Amino acid sequence: MIIRIILVNLVIPFVILLCNGYCFFECPFDKKCLRLSAMCNGTKECSFGEDELHVNCKYNITTRRATFYCANGVPIAKSEMCNAKIDCIDKSDESPAICKKYEEQLELRIQNSTCEKFQLSCQASTQDDCISADKICDDKFDCPNGRDESIEMCMQVLKHPYFQCGNGKIIYNSSQLCDNKYDCLDGSDELETHCQYNEKWERKQPVTCEEPKRNNIKFTSNTTMYAEKENNETHYFVYASGVVQFECYDSKEDFKGIKWNVCKIDENGNGKWLNDLPECVDNRNKNQNTNGDLGCRLDTYDHYSENLRIWKCSNDGKNCVEKIKPPLTDAYVKFNCSKNLMLFPEGLRERIYRCRDKEWQLNSMELPPKPRCGKMCNTTELYCLDSMEPKCKKRDGSTTKCEQAPSWKPGTTVTYECFPEYRHDTNLNFTSVCLDNGTWKHSGNRDESCSIKCGLNELQTGMSVNGPETEPYHSPWSVAIYDNNDMQQFEYSCGGVLIRHNFVLTAAHCVSDGINNFGINRFRVMPAQKANVSIIDSHNDCRKANETNKDEADKHSECWIVQQIIIDPIYDPTRYTSDSALLYLQANPFLPFRIVCIPGIHFDWEKGYANRNGKVFAWDSGKRKSDKKLNFVYVDGILNIADNIANSNFHIDVTSYNVKTTLCKGDSGCGFFDDCPNGKKMCLFGIISTGQSMDTNECTSNVKINSVVHPSTVAFVNKFIKAISNKCPK
Repeated sequence: MIIRIILVNLVIPFVILLCNGYCFFECPFDKKCLRLSAMCNGTKECSFGEDELHVNCKYNITTRRATFYCANGVPIAKSEMCNAKIDCIDKSDESPAICKKYEEQLELRIQNSTCEKFQLSCQASTQDDCISADKICDDKFDCPNGRDESIEMCMQVLKHPYFQCGNGKIIYNSSQLCDNKYDCLDGSDELETHCQYNEKWERKQPVTCEEPKRNNIKFTSNTTMYAEKENNETHYFVYASGVVQFECYDSKEDFKGIKWNVCKIDENGNGKWLNDLPECVDNRNKNQNTNGDLGCRLDTYDHYSENLRIWKCSNDGKNCVEKIKPPLTDAYVKFNCSKNLMLFPEGLRERIYRCRDKEWQLNSMELPPKPRCGKMCNTTELYCLDSMEPKCKKRDGSTTKCEQAPSWKPGTTVTYECFPEYRHDTNLNFTSVCLDNGTWKHSGNRDESCSIKCGLNELQTGMSVNGPETEPYHSPWSVAIYDNNDMQQFEYSCGGVLIRHNFVLTAAHCVSDGINNFGINRFRVMPAQKANVSIIDSHNDCRKANETNKDEADKHSECWIVQQIIIDPIYDPTRYTSDSALLYLQANPFLPFRIVCIPGIHFDWEKGYANRNGKVFAWDSGKRKSDKKLNFVYVDGILNIADNIANSNFHIDVTSYNVKTTLCKGDSGCGFFDDCPNGKKMCLFGIISTGQSMDTNECTSNVKINSVVHPSTVAFVNKFIKAISNKCPK
């Protein structure tokens, strides 16, 4: 029988069960009957705590100021919040998201030693344990264990008349409540406890996910689960947003997959697991000849029997000429492989083992032999994508740069880290494993693992002679190009813009005479943060001469070395159309830099850009000539064109701060920047090409820029960057 009770402390109607005529709530699993005072009071009475569960305790709150509401809906005194003592069953009263004393602790959890700055560690022991901090509390599970949407991260202090989801996040729009659409990740905005009197609301059961009946897996004791009995059989489940951890029924089976999972609500309003379910596999050796029943244990033999050879040796180990097969009962044996395969683990080829009475004769420090046959995997293939750094796992469990060895043995696991200014796009890291046949097995799509973080600046800001001086961090993607031109020194010649960590876009005429490309050794490239002089020494090869270690040399580097120069194939040096060139740099992650966005290259956009204000960042020509200094300046410019990007050359007017403010020879290759069309990022729209009506100082306020968003330029950039930066097998 269902009755409606007016709870004295809760003020609103509440639906509970009347069982056996004398109590108010029956615990679903143990059938224990509770009084009204035992409900939602902060103390578990039911075996699984259903009496304190949000599905029974969520209701519309009162206006009392001295009350704090736990995330599960249970009220406590506000003085009990953030008192270093757990008073809420769900620990929401001590969440670092609401307690100032824990703010620093929360920051450390977001910026921790295993993740980059402003990243959250999911703490799920998965390959991709770090996510961007801007994904915290965005109503989407990004961590495999749901930590990014947890009470720890999302708890807020609830005030009348708003509603709070089970993870502590507040719904401020009352129209989202009881509208037959789930807005809370746990579905609490559609619970009967507060929706039963809404005429338009359709009654539904709380969303749950049951413990799987397949894959030989079960919930661990770390899981906050609930249970119900049916035909003397117990069924375990969790409610929506419930976090679970899986384990094998048989501890001797191998666990494969992600141990953590979250019950989420799918598009049809049903419970669904966030991650693919793991499985437990029985890989135990059942062959009596090799599992230790009839002879010495040799678990790897069945898998490698086609190529693994066992030789019986004389007692002194000198003559090993008789080939034998398991079971091995009493013999001195040696192992090797056929078909030019290598024997693993290393050092096994020289060892002679004694099998006696079906047991290996080993000292206390030795392990039974587990011979394997295979080929080494080539390291080169791991470096086919230039946005990722492969890290190989060594025998002791530590990782190292894979380039430290030319090849790796079968079974080697490789993880990848995105280079600076790149971010992970997928929920799981891309990984590789060396197979016995000498090939790498890759998980997922390597091409989509890391994407560029472009257009992000340390400081947001709303060549040039006498332009307003500024700081390099206002345009951290700008670079200075130095040319030695067969002289004894490298001298500043042009500007450029970083559009990738190892690619600079500049003007074609800066690196070509119109007939031939200049040699790569002729140029050096410096980031704006380093470029403060117009001349650098000819011996500066971008690395300290006395450094033999590459990483140490990179740390002391002042500039980049150019590896390749690519001119736009349709560049016309007579008219300066398609005046674009790419400089492929030798990557150095220790140099300060940022990457600018280009519409059409880094993201799709609706074309159209005319009569817009922007800025050109360059170096003061007067200072370059007078005292050999490079002062970073900016010049305002207005695009003067009516047909958007129909032409490859735009005409730019430079707004004068005074009559002397102009762009000059040497500003070629510098970028014309403006806010991106799709957000608060900086975009590159053009490269300074040529000037008209030059004065005696070779300066002008009438400048042409080459459009980098023109389809031909976009095609040129995309084609050659992909060809060079992605050499992975398709």
